[in-house]
Amino acid sequence: MAHVDTAYRRGVGADSGRERRKKPKPANTGSNLLTDDENQRLYVLLGGDSVSLAAGVVQLLATDGDHSRWQAKNIGVVSLVKDYNRRVYVLKLFEIYKQTSPWEQILYKNFRVKTNSIHQELLTFEGDYCMYGLNFSSRDEAVNFKVHLDKRYEQEQKTSVQKAPS
Repeated sequence: MAHVDTAYRRGVGADSGRERRKKPKPANTGSNLLTDDENQRLYVLLGGDSVSLAAGVVQLLATDGDHSRWQAKNIGVVSLVKDYNRRVYVLKLFEIYKQTSPWEQILYKNFRVKTNSIHQELLTFEGDYCMYGLNFSSRDEAVNFKVHLDKRYEQEQKTSVQKAPS
């Protein structure tokens, strides 16, 4: 019994659950198609409270009003960003030489991307106002990006199951 009392006095036991240790932020991940300097520019554009979990060089596509065809909207570097300040995950497109981010899509609940077996470089998803496509320059970057998005979805599912009343 004395062992248990000593453990509680040292902060181990029932009280230890109250002190949550913050996980360290993961390192930024850039695009394999960019130079080190270009990836550094991307990280600067992200700011200090955000981390790039995956990135790739893409053409951003969007469907027209009746969703019958794709229209090219922009070219740049897309990043799966964990924004610690806003507490969201977001897809952001960056034009690193213009130092701008002309487009973003916050990952809503149950956000999923789809791939096409014929064109594996293209990831498609439902956005706020239309269907979007990310047409990657590299199949490897498209696959890596989808893996990260799928991991995030799976983690979201685990969290929602844990929070569900029993």
